[in-house]
Amino acid sequence: MAKNQVFWGVLAVLTLSLNASNAWSQSSIPAGDATQQKNMGGSSIIEKAGTQLEIGSLEFRGEDGYRRPLREHLSSGRPTLLALVYFECPGVCTVILNNLLASLKNQNLVVGKDFDIAAVSIRAAEGPELARKKRDTYLRLYGKPETAEGWHFLTGDENAIFSLAKQVGYSFLQLPDGKNFGHDAGLFFITPGGKLARVLFGTDFTPEQLKLAILEAGPVTTGTWKDQWQALFKKYNYYTRTYDPHSPTGLFAAALALLLSPLGFVVAKRLRRRGVRPKQPSA
Repeated sequence: MAKNQVFWGVLAVLTLSLNASNAWSQSSIPAGDATQQKNMGGSSIIEKAGTQLEIGSLEFRGEDGYRRPLREHLSSGRPTLLALVYFECPGVCTVILNNLLASLKNQNLVVGKDFDIAAVSIRAAEGPELARKKRDTYLRLYGKPETAEGWHFLTGDENAIFSLAKQVGYSFLQLPDGKNFGHDAGLFFITPGGKLARVLFGTDFTPEQLKLAILEAGPVTTGTWKDQWQALFKKYNYYTRTYDPHSPTGLFAAALALLLSPLGFVVAKRLRRRGVRPKQPSA
C-alpha cells in the first residue's frame, strides 16, 4: 500500500475515533426553525448545523445573468462557504466580506481549489450587473485571478432567497426605508452533498476558524495532510462558538481501539462532518 494511502487510512480512523468517542459522551442540541414570513419574522441566525439542504429546485442568477439551479452553481465537488448579504448594504455586509477576505489571504486553503465562495444577495432588487462588479472587486483584492471559477455572487427572487435563508437558519427584517435590511452576521459552510456542516457567527473570522470550518465541510482530502492532522485536535464548542482543543490522551486511546477497523475510512468520511455538540445544561 502506498504511503499516502496508509496516511489517509490512519487519519480517517483517527477521525472516526474522535467523533465516536464524543458521540458517546455528548448529546445533541435540537436544531431550531424559523417561520417564513414576508420579512422572515426578525433578524437572527438559528443554529441548524447538520441539516440537509433542499436546494435542487432553488434558482439564482449568476454574474452572467443566466438563471440556474443553485446546485449547478455549486457543482464543483468542493465545500462551499455561503455568505447571505446584500451588495449595496451600507453596514455589516461589507464588514463581513472584508474580514472574510483578510482571513482568506492569511491561510493556505485557496478559493477555487479547496473550496468555493457563494455570496447570495438577500435583496431581490439587486441584479447580475451589481453582483458581477462586486465579484470582480473581491477577486481583484484576493490577488489570485486564476481562482475566478470559485467565486459566485448570486441574485434571485424573493421565494428562492427566503427558502435558502430559512433552510440555513438565517432571518432578516426589511427596514422602513424599503431598501435596507436588519440582519445578524455569520457564515455558513456547506458540504459538496448539500449538508450544512458549520455556522460561524459574527463578523470577525480568524484564519484558523475559517480553515477548520472548511475542513469540516469538505472530504478528508481537503487541504493538506498537515491541515487534516491539526484539525483532528480541535472541536467546535456550541456554547462559546469557538474551536476548542481535544484531549490528545482521549484521542489516541480511542484510535488504538479502532485502528484496525476496515470500515474506518468509509465511515469517517461521513462522521467527519458532524459537529460535536455539548450537553445541554440541566434546567
